[in-house]
Amino acid sequence: MVRYCAVWRVSTISRAGPDAHNNTGTASFAVEVTNNAPTFTAPANIVAEATGANGATVSFAPMGDDLEQGQIAAVCTPAAGVFAIGTTTVSCTVTDNAGESASGTFSVTVEDTTKPTVTVPTIAPAIAAGDRKS
Repeated sequence: MVRYCAVWRVSTISRAGPDAHNNTGTASFAVEVTNNAPTFTAPANIVAEATGANGATVSFAPMGDDLEQGQIAAVCTPAAGVFAIGTTTVSCTVTDNAGESASGTFSVTVEDTTKPTVTVPTIAPAIAAGDRKS
């Protein structure tokens, strides 16, 4: 996690004024307005069980933090939704109002570990007609 500041603008403030004896003095100072970049820590990798041939629906909503704005929702590609069986890397980015961003990745793995259910029909025993002995 890297945090740095960008200088938005530097302004000089000057002040002048007389005292009770009409002596005038001046003073000035610089004001620097900065913006801190947001931070983002990707969520832990996700493992989901397939719920059908198309894979599984996976939900996530990661957030980043910004000193000036607070929490910022991440934009992730691919977005939460249906993931195919296998492993997919998800890339997320948070961007603050100043256009500064932070990114991270995590993986979504969809597995099919559920054994199929097999139903065997019940067949009544039959005797072949030619096999009867009287």
